[in-house]
Amino acid sequence: MRWMRAQSHPLLRAHAAVWLLEHGEDVRLDPQDRTWLLVDLGAGLLEEANPADVVAELLPSLPPEDQVEIVSGLWQVSHPGVTNLLTALSDHHPDPSVARAARKAAFKARSPAASTD
Repeated sequence: MRWMRAQSHPLLRAHAAVWLLEHGEDVRLDPQDRTWLLVDLGAGLLEEANPADVVAELLPSLPPEDQVEIVSGLWQVSHPGVTNLLTALSDHHPDPSVARAARKAAFKARSPAASTD
């Protein structure tokens, strides 16, 4: 089955797992897959939409302290759009604590030292 094989590809793994889950397969979607999907969704939306609108829609139902926790760790997601997403969050998020967490995470994502830890 192609979807099962797609799980071994880093860029397809999370999407394949979602598809398999939606079709009744017993597949594990771990926290790293969830954060990768969040970054992938946000980065994709930034290609077509206003950054302020993307930020408003990305984590709307979570309290700010939960958003801070999620955003703080996004720098570790190996996705080509993570820095752009974190920059949009830092520039447009209405909650100062979330915006600050995004700025710090964007700095870490850009830092060569962070990627070699």
